[in-house]
Amino acid sequence: MQLRLEVAAGAVTVAVLVLLGAPLGLFWAAISPKVLDGFGENNAFFAADGYFLLASLLVGISCGVVAYSFTRYRGPGVAAGLAGGGILAALIADRVGARVRLSTLEDARPVSTSIKIVGYGLHHYVGVTAEPVYVGWAFAAVLTYGILVGFWSGAGPLPGATVSATWPAGTPRSPR
Repeated sequence: MQLRLEVAAGAVTVAVLVLLGAPLGLFWAAISPKVLDGFGENNAFFAADGYFLLASLLVGISCGVVAYSFTRYRGPGVAAGLAGGGILAALIADRVGARVRLSTLEDARPVSTSIKIVGYGLHHYVGVTAEPVYVGWAFAAVLTYGILVGFWSGAGPLPGATVSATWPAGTPRSPR
């Protein structure tokens, strides 16, 4: 019964987060700096990664708070769902945002050019170029959820743990 509950909580969490990936991709495409052309290096590629990371961290913190607020049972299934769902949602957000950014780039180029801008291959990819930013959403969600569960769940000490009446060395503990 316990395992079933954990798996169900994780699956629901992953499903909800995956649904949030596309809206984040659209938001990221709207706020990130525009790429000047599909070739060469410019700061827009690097800044876009920063904007993606910032947006995914904010969404991850929000997801951690919402997961803590709406779950009665706070076990590792929700945390695993936040981790897996956050990474999947970030990948979806990148694909959706890259599509929008690529279409914006193609619309900005003159029609007379014979060079076709593509998302991969010889030309630059207009999505996330630094792969570690994909874990930002998952990291922020799991960290936020873990902090909330650890500090505000009211579960008390672990079973079998001894709690001293004084802390440290004879100083009385403050009441909670």
